[in-house]
Amino acid sequence: MAERRLVILAEGQLTHHAAKTALGVLRYGSDPVVAILDSTSVGRTVGAVLGLAGERFAVPCVASLEDVLGTPEPPTVLLIGIAPTGGRLPDPWRATILEAIAAGLDVESGLHTFLGDDPEFAAAAATA
Repeated sequence: MAERRLVILAEGQLTHHAAKTALGVLRYGSDPVVAILDSTSVGRTVGAVLGLAGERFAVPCVASLEDVLGTPEPPTVLLIGIAPTGGRLPDPWRATILEAIAAGLDVESGLHTFLGDDPEFAAAAATA
């Protein structure tokens, strides 16, 4: 089985409260995280943004999926890294998810809204 490498989507919401999913994966997950997608924190690590120490939090923040797709060990999975009130996907994130699907990444989400039930995402996945 090929190694899974995660890129975590937390655009504009990389905080202790909003990015609970991202932080849980960084703290306890077994898959390597190559980057956090958060254009408001570019050039910093998760640890620097949130005041957390340790190797697990030395993950860079990047502006876009394009910034990590061409790296020597690109991600294989886009993880939705927030747990918002109501569990709904932020509408501005749709373009990034469609870009991930087109790039052949798996998309994982713990949101209350199932991404596979979304007609646009389902159609994109069927043709990817």
